[in-house]
Amino acid sequence: METQTLKTKVELLEEILNTNNYLAEASGISQAWVDILEIDSKYVDGREKENLLRLASKFEEIHMNIMKAMEVIRTNSFELIYEKHK
Repeated sequence: METQTLKTKVELLEEILNTNNYLAEASGISQAWVDILEIDSKYVDGREKENLLRLASKFEEIHMNIMKAMEVIRTNSFELIYEKHK
């Protein structure tokens, strides 16, 4: 029984790490869009510049939310596994 629980905990840890890896990839992509849009905004003006900067701001918000989610996962992952298998 203990071996089964240990295996399950290891599987859960692997799932958590995989989720964090996907989030890290999404975070990198969203940050890349922020950079691209901010660079593009330097070459236009007026309404188009405002729209690009607004869109960059939205991607920055997405990026920050992903980073927060990753931090929660890192901070709580072992506690979650422990609680699930009490």
